[in-house]
Amino acid sequence: MSAKYFIGLLIFVVVSPSNAWVYQCKAYPTTKKCDHFMFSQLWPPTFCKIEKCSIPTDVNTWTIHGLWPDAPNYHLSFCYPKQVFDPNSIMDITDKLQLVWPSLKYNEENMYFWQNEWCKHGSCALNCTTETDSERNYFNKTVDLNKKFSIDKALSENGIVPGKSYNLTTITDALHDAFNATSIVCCSVVDGQNYLHEIHLCMTTDFTLKDCDVSMTGCKKYEPISYPSFKSSFISELSLELP
Repeated sequence: MSAKYFIGLLIFVVVSPSNAWVYQCKAYPTTKKCDHFMFSQLWPPTFCKIEKCSIPTDVNTWTIHGLWPDAPNYHLSFCYPKQVFDPNSIMDITDKLQLVWPSLKYNEENMYFWQNEWCKHGSCALNCTTETDSERNYFNKTVDLNKKFSIDKALSENGIVPGKSYNLTTITDALHDAFNATSIVCCSVVDGQNYLHEIHLCMTTDFTLKDCDVSMTGCKKYEPISYPSFKSSFISELSLELP
């Protein structure tokens, strides 16, 4: 190999977009062991109510927030041994990830979002099950769960559709009918109004759904919960806002 060719190859490797995202995760020691997962899906219109956002044009449904392994009464994060986020491991599924697991924060790269989810949560999933024992397996399994446990379907089949408001019991009952387990309904309160923001599903390490310890968080009790539509004016205002 000529010196000129070698230098050119070296430069390509250094500046290659995928290699630019290779990242050494931080990690903290813990003796806690993973014994269940929480699978979180979020509703983009509500996210845009509380954050400066940018929703991809082909996203029109609930999206993945993350798959979070936990120990009893303890939230695991940034687990040992230290991991490396390597985008090359998921390069062939990035088109799928961009659709179901996009970053909705304005001006935030998807790779940065996935890097954080892998370092913070994926690192703790390695020893939970063989289905999440590598970066690629972790992302693949999460995408599979998103397809299997559709919040859109669970709500719409029980008459809960965007653009209307519902009481908490109506939503929790619909989710229980769909999944036969207690889920967590998460609200964000904006100007005194409840907005449906996330749904958390709890599951064992073999991904069997189980009852969550609580059924609601962040919601003002006895107040209706708004399920905003993608056509809400605040989305277009924030999504198109320039820095």
